[in-house]
Amino acid sequence: MMPKLSKKKRLILAYPNLKWQKFDIQTTWNLNPYVLCLLGKMVEDEVDVKIVDAQFYDLSVEEFTQQILDYGADYVGISLLTSDYSQILHIAAKAIKEANPDIVVIAGGVHVIIEYRQVIEDPNIDYAVRGEGEYVLQNLIKYLNGEAKLVEEGIVYRKDGEVKIGAHSFVKDLTSLPQPDYNLVKMEDYIKKAARYGPQRPPENPHVRISVTRGCPVGCSFCQVEFISGKPVRARDPDDIVDELLYLKKT
Repeated sequence: MMPKLSKKKRLILAYPNLKWQKFDIQTTWNLNPYVLCLLGKMVEDEVDVKIVDAQFYDLSVEEFTQQILDYGADYVGISLLTSDYSQILHIAAKAIKEANPDIVVIAGGVHVIIEYRQVIEDPNIDYAVRGEGEYVLQNLIKYLNGEAKLVEEGIVYRKDGEVKIGAHSFVKDLTSLPQPDYNLVKMEDYIKKAARYGPQRPPENPHVRISVTRGCPVGCSFCQVEFISGKPVRARDPDDIVDELLYLKKT
């Protein structure tokens, strides 16, 4: 285990590997590191952060767990995009707790937003994030560090045998969020490899994906985006978007 030279607690933000459950050419794609890099930036003052992308680097469960132990993580945040791969969330949480039951496991992502009641039934998951997690994670880490009271908005957890469910969390002003800390990943790897197969691949590499809006006003009967991100469309300030594009091009 890596010796702790810093007084800060340590947080790993992770994507589990979809292949732990199955491989499907239509749905098994690499996820955007943007999300984890942004979450990492939000909590960098409270904890030391490492990103482990088991999907992109095709890690086994054992390799994934070993990276967590080697880092000496106190907290692990697992993000899962789709309920179609719900099993891998529980595979990851079980492996972490079996390796070190003192690690606090935090689950987030689209699947968790939709199925938070089912997710928190897993005894290996300590907290589930209901909604957009940037400020939720920041507040939760401060609480776990003993620096603040628990802010229940956006948090689902167990207390005295009862499940506590906070309100769905939304970030009203996207421009209030910082630029993601891309130094937490090897961006040179991500920009050279397409996220998915088929016609939605980028036309050429290198490529990069960023997030500029959340929410959708259309309300299609088959789509959950309105439930996940809300009906009003929230957009980042154009200057904020251009600043990120210029940074990515330059670096």
